[in-house]
Amino acid sequence: MEEFSGVRARPFPQLVGEGQPALYEPFQAGAHLERMLLRDFPYLRQRRRQRDADLLCAGSETYSNPFESRIERSRA
Repeated sequence: MEEFSGVRARPFPQLVGEGQPALYEPFQAGAHLERMLLRDFPYLRQRRRQRDADLLCAGSETYSNPFESRIERSRA
């Protein structure tokens, strides 16, 4: 399952103008749908966990834990 960051919802430009201001601020929509799907379908949770683990392993040579640097500094 690919990462879903939602959709930016905002008023149509042709409906907003000097005489007609927007009735709401733009907002991010759709992330709640991803959470609901992950909650309700175990196979999607498993696929996401596997993808995240694969990404972590693929970038493990460049991954750094900020807490490890604190430990190293305290030892010096």
